[in-house]
Amino acid sequence: RRPPRSTPFPYTTLFRSKEFLSHEGHSFVSRNVDDDPDAYAELVALGWRAVPVTVINGVAVKGFDEAKFRVLLSGDGEV
Repeated sequence: RRPPRSTPFPYTTLFRSKEFLSHEGHSFVSRNVDDDPDAYAELVALGWRAVPVTVINGVAVKGFDEAKFRVLLSGDGEV
């Protein structure tokens, strides 16, 4: 089963990212920048001020980008 199509809404995009990672068998840690000042500071340090941002193998990906996720998770190269 594939995640639903792209949407501009951050919570739906967040859901798609989580759904994809779970479906593909990858563990992840979800952090809420509204409740966790350290998580927000890390987000800003990555150069972002909006969510969702997924960090895979040290590379930050804004939103849900299945192709980038697959490349980064496979370890076959950089995006």
